[in-house]
Formats: sequence, C-alpha cells, structure tokens
Amino acid sequence: MKICIAGEGAQGQSYLKALKEIGDTEVVSLAGGNAQATAAVAKEWGIPHYSTNLEGCLDQPGVDAVILATPNNLHYEQSKLAINKGKHVKVEIPLGVNLAECEELTQLADQSGLRCMVAHTIRFQPMMREIYDRVATNRLNLHHVTFTSFFFRRQNINRLGQPRGWTDDILWHHGCHFIDFTYWLFGVPQEQIEVWGQAGPVSEELGCPLDMTLAMRSPSGCLMSATLSYNTHGPLDWVFRFMGEEDTFRVYEGDRMLDHTDKVVMTEDGENATFVLQLEEFVSSIREDRESMTSFANVLPVMQILDRLQHSIFD
Repeated sequence: MKICIAGEGAQGQSYLKALKEIGDTEVVSLAGGNAQATAAVAKEWGIPHYSTNLEGCLDQPGVDAVILATPNNLHYEQSKLAINKGKHVKVEIPLGVNLAECEELTQLADQSGLRCMVAHTIRFQPMMREIYDRVATNRLNLHHVTFTSFFFRRQNINRLGQPRGWTDDILWHHGCHFIDFTYWLFGVPQEQIEVWGQAGPVSEELGCPLDMTLAMRSPSGCLMSATLSYNTHGPLDWVFRFMGEEDTFRVYEGDRMLDHTDKVVMTEDGENATFVLQLEEFVSSIREDRESMTSFANVLPVMQILDRLQHSIFD
C-alpha cells in the first residue's frame, strides 16, 4: 500500500516511525509546509518524493492513502481534497474546527465509499481499552471520571519547540480527546449526555482561551469532569481518574495504570505503540473494506457534543 504523509513536523515523524512496523506499506511522498524542513525529513527517511504542494503529492503514481498530520485548520480542506481525489484518509484529531466542517466531511466520506478515519488516539491505548472493557462487562460501575490535561502553549510553538503559523484550540483539540473517550465509554446517544463548561480569559497573544473546564453527566448519573490548561509550565501531561463502585484507577499518558493502592495494573510501551495500533486499524479497514473504529461517521457524535459545549461556554 502506497501512502502519502502530509506534515513534516513532530506528528508526521511519529507516523513515519510507526509505519516502519506496519507490513506491506510504503511512504512514497511527503507533503510539508516548510520546504527546507520537508526536504530534510524526506532525505532522513528515504522518501522519494516531497513537495509543499499536497495536491501534487496525492497525484504521485499509485498513492492509495494519505495521513494528514497537519494543523487543525487545514484538516477540512485537505481531507476534502484527498477524498475528491479518491484517496483513503487518516486525519489527525480534530476532524474539523466546527460542526459544519465535520458534517460535510462525514457526508462526503460516506458517499465516496473510501475508508476515512480520525486519530482519536485514546481509544487505541491498551490501558484505556482495559478501562473500556471493565465498564462494558460491568466489572467497573462508574460514579465519576476526571481528566486533567496540562500544557504550556502561551507561545505559538510545537512540541519540538519550533514556531508555527497556526493556533491550537483547547476545546476542539485536547478537549476532544476527553469528550471522545467518555462518549465511547458510555455508549449512549450523544444527545442523552448533559454538557456544560466555562473558559478563562482570552489570551491577547493567541486570541483564544488558554484555560477551560468541561463537565458532562451520563444517563446513569455518572459525572465527567475535565480541567484543561495551556498555562502550565512544563511538557504535555494528562491523567484520567476513574472512580468506580469496585475500585478507583488512575491512567497516566502513555505510561501506567494504577489502582487505589498505587499498585501497577498495566504499563504501556509509550506513544509509538499507540500510533502503530491506529495505523494497523487504518490499513486493515482499507484492506478488508470495512468501517474503522474511528471513522468520520463514528466520531461525528463527538463533534456534536463539542459543538454543544462550545455554545454552552460562549453563547
């Protein structure tokens, strides 16, 4: 399977590493935003074709699929371009930056018959799958789920410390991870989940809030709370806490799962293992001609919840 990757930055390079572990795939083109950096990454990874023109990369002979590891505000246009060119799509979270974009892309993907998937990463992490399985089999009956996500993004730089030309969105990016897993965990129609939230002041430099709290309630009465901040000094760090009738578990990003006694229940091999699992699902969905676990249609209800939260906070 011949693949084009769009994005020469940190996320694109994570996919390049993971694809080395996926059989019968070949990255034949790299589309980047910075010509010099794109050329350097292509040379390092032995990619035969590269360009700052995504359309030209998609038009390379034999390209079957594209992985869009690009800025949030480009996901809509780039996904639309790729689908219209007949390419299977795996796009980074979020699918779009508003509900209208997400709905249009979902309809386009459904009509195309192509396999289109969003990188809702947390569903693929083995420790989070363990939590999901315990809830699904009634071994963990939840009262409250909390999520904290802390990052330092007062300056417009990526996780490699490099400046970038787009601004992140704390709700539609990091908030989306929390909303997605909790929605998937409870398995009820999105309209049955109550939502509300609040935001801190708008950053003068970035033009958006850097702090947010989100809250939801499932039909069973379980509360779900998130504390998000781009004002925290230090690297990206997130923790889920699951307070159940039977036990309480803490899951740390790409690291470990502990019970209430601090006993290690599971550990994880890190970020790359999760990228591999996502890519295996994407490639398998294409080869088996089936809908993926995080297809555009499967994640649309998550985007509908995000839209409801946005109206709750800003209207």
